[in-house]
Amino acid sequence: MSRKGYLCSLAVAAGIFTMSCFLMNLRPQMDVTGYQGDGTVSQIRSAESPGFKIDFATFSLATPYKARFRLDALPERHAAIQYEAGLVVDLAADEASQYPPRPSGLMKGDHGSVAMTLEDASGTKLFQGEAKLTTFGWSAPGNLPLGHISAWYYRQDEGAHPRNQPWFLAVAYSPGADSVNRRAHIRFIGGGWH
Repeated sequence: MSRKGYLCSLAVAAGIFTMSCFLMNLRPQMDVTGYQGDGTVSQIRSAESPGFKIDFATFSLATPYKARFRLDALPERHAAIQYEAGLVVDLAADEASQYPPRPSGLMKGDHGSVAMTLEDASGTKLFQGEAKLTTFGWSAPGNLPLGHISAWYYRQDEGAHPRNQPWFLAVAYSPGADSVNRRAHIRFIGGGWH
């Protein structure tokens, strides 16, 4: 590629980056200030799909873990939103440098399993799932890979939103024969997909 072609490509890339930043600032992001449940809530800034994430306490993958989290006054979006809960694992240096980043050290062997159930205030199950860590799908909404097993997609025509809150997320982690002492935490996400 000639120098002129390279500079032209660089200018186009800079223009695309600038436009996407501009569009992200035009699109209303989700207001997380009213959240009243457990964990720490923050925005997932995105031009295509603004969202939020809620991070819960850290635990070790070497020991069993059980928790029940209360989700109340979740941030709202007007049309439709996908909710998902999953496991975020601290990455080793070699895992963080790969693309996409994911905990490849947990993708072979028996590193345990996670079960999750999301219920509304009436006890109705919104989603439920259980899977071994080796079978997780890994995505990266909100800065770190999320190992996920199930999701619930809300559409505006299904009724008033948010539905029957507070919601309760029950989580149980059981270590496997190959489990190691790695730090992890549960993350709940609404929207924010890139």
